[in-house]
Amino acid sequence: MKNKFIWLIVVVIVLSGTWYLDNREPTEKEVIKIGFIGPLSGDLASWGVEAKNSVAMAISEINTNSGIDGRMLEIIYEDGECDGTAASSAAQKLINIDKVKIIITYCSLETMTVAPIAEKNKIVLFAPAATSPEISGAGDYVFRLAPSDKQPAEALARFLDDKFEKIAIITEISAFSKDFHDNIVATLKKTDVVFDESFSPGSRDFYTLIAKMRQVNPDAVIANANTPITEGLIIKQIAELGLDLPRYGIYWGSDPEFLATAGKSAEGFIYYNFTANMDNSRVREFLNKYETNYSMPPPNPQFAILSYDAPFILAKAIKETGCNADKIRDYLYSMKIYDALSGNIAFDENGDSQGITFTLFMVKNGEFVEYE
Repeated sequence: MKNKFIWLIVVVIVLSGTWYLDNREPTEKEVIKIGFIGPLSGDLASWGVEAKNSVAMAISEINTNSGIDGRMLEIIYEDGECDGTAASSAAQKLINIDKVKIIITYCSLETMTVAPIAEKNKIVLFAPAATSPEISGAGDYVFRLAPSDKQPAEALARFLDDKFEKIAIITEISAFSKDFHDNIVATLKKTDVVFDESFSPGSRDFYTLIAKMRQVNPDAVIANANTPITEGLIIKQIAELGLDLPRYGIYWGSDPEFLATAGKSAEGFIYYNFTANMDNSRVREFLNKYETNYSMPPPNPQFAILSYDAPFILAKAIKETGCNADKIRDYLYSMKIYDALSGNIAFDENGDSQGITFTLFMVKNGEFVEYE
């Protein structure tokens, strides 16, 4: 009985020590680990790699300047593939093996998948580029920089209401595309949606769908895809079937993969995207450094800027509160305006950022310019 009692004490001490090691803040000399989950493979890889590169630049700059009170940041990258299963596995690995207290996610599906895992484990989830409206209020530990897709969807609907009597919408079956579609349809007041069809992820042949759309003779079409390559294929095949009508969408018009896939058919494509002040000296410095480091400009500069801002905001929170998830969460909710490259950032009660705006852009001569 005495031996059993001694072993019970040993077990309690070991378990207590494990709990302590998992929950204590790092000492001065220990690194602070941050996880990253983004699409490093698949159709969104160019966006995920760009985010990884931007985050890496920020982490390097923070560490070069003595880290956070002498503690270095270590970023651990995982491929979430913009897929729920992959993102879940990556999150479990980062939390249970790497013992991170902060995870940066990229696409909306990764963010929505990881959010309940982060909540359960009291991990700060920071999503610089996730745009799904469902992320608003996804958890007490969930924050994002990118505004909800609801904003550009509603803005595009109001724009179309003033221009067209009837439109077509072609939508990929994904959380991102569905949210964008639903907010457009809910906002339209005068314009009729005369063609409203969807397609499966990974589709490459849209000729049958477009031929069907042609029969209803819409005034314009919204190509609502989840990746730039898919968007480019839709736009290209619309042109190949001889449909000369205005084409609208979101985000992809500035993407090199979209432009390469659509080719000349991209000309005149109109879309909403975040607005970053490209005349700002700090923004120009970042873009120049990115090109120097990676031998190419960032493919999607607005999103690269968001990803670059994320570690600096988190570093400020850690510096002010220590590497404790509850304290970081509370600090972010109460944070005054942060002067980021992407805008003057603060977070509302849903963890959504305030201070980033959208602009309507158009592809012109193979480049994207503000729509006038």
